[in-house]
Amino acid sequence: MEEDLLYDAVTNVLREAKRMKMKSVSIPAISSGIYGFPIHLCAKTMTEASIEFCKKNTSSSLKEIRFTNIDDRACNAFLQYFEKGFGAAHDREDAMGSIESGSEGKHVNRDRDCD
Repeated sequence: MEEDLLYDAVTNVLREAKRMKMKSVSIPAISSGIYGFPIHLCAKTMTEASIEFCKKNTSSSLKEIRFTNIDDRACNAFLQYFEKGFGAAHDREDAMGSIESGSEGKHVNRDRDCD
């Protein structure tokens, strides 16, 4: 199933980041573009894989997982999933994160520990 493959891909990225003792990692919305994987399912799967990794690897040097992509559609899908999973907030940027544009694309930022 494609969801399982995506989940495993994200987990493998995070394992490698941990192995390399990285403090942060940016992951694009894998397969949501040209391969047509539904963006909301992508956001759900990638977030769940990341949360599960954090729960199982509390002593990891990895402190920040950043979801990134080149379009607002993907970033908004991640923000919507965060709102659904973590509750809506009066100030989206404060509680949920923000979308930043830069030379490497757009990022969904969320200041929240994995605990």
